[in-house]
Amino acid sequence: MQYLLIIFTSVLLAIPSLSIAGGADPFQQSLFKIPPKYEKDFANYRQRFKRMSGFEFSGLHWNNFVVVYSGLDESVYKKNYFEFLKFLNMDEEDEEDEDMPIDYKLYPVGAVVIKENYSNESSLPREPVSLTIMKKMPPGYDPKNGDWLYLQSDRDGNIMIEGKHGDPGVTKVCSECHSNIKERDFIFSTFFTVN
Repeated sequence: MQYLLIIFTSVLLAIPSLSIAGGADPFQQSLFKIPPKYEKDFANYRQRFKRMSGFEFSGLHWNNFVVVYSGLDESVYKKNYFEFLKFLNMDEEDEEDEDMPIDYKLYPVGAVVIKENYSNESSLPREPVSLTIMKKMPPGYDPKNGDWLYLQSDRDGNIMIEGKHGDPGVTKVCSECHSNIKERDFIFSTFFTVN
């Protein structure tokens, strides 16, 4: 029996020109400042990293819209996205699906995933709010939690949260949720748009 393929399709939303970009392409503007201590790692990420999505609604990120960028090895993000779709498509009652392997990959040291967070007004992305960043650190940084550094800064580059799982702010706002997807190396990878 054929089953319904459930796919989270990514739609690049048409944004009213005055909402973010003052009439210009919002992906060609610098809307977020990087905290000074992280400029070496993340400056000019829009030019250096691969944009993995358009504006996507994220209930996990405070009901904001997010745009995802991946640095160092975007192929892992992409691979894990398609493995996630295989998982969503599995029919628990279909014996053939039980044998379908789900093969998530681990990110290499130095991998970075950045989410730009935009306010949600009338179901459209509006103002830049914050950056959330995860960087894969060398082994031993936080081995039980994938060795990820979590960072959140406001649009002006002021650090709001910084550290690893176990740090109270990081655990409450970031890693408590990310720890539920250990098999995906703690990165959701639920949005992907070919661009």
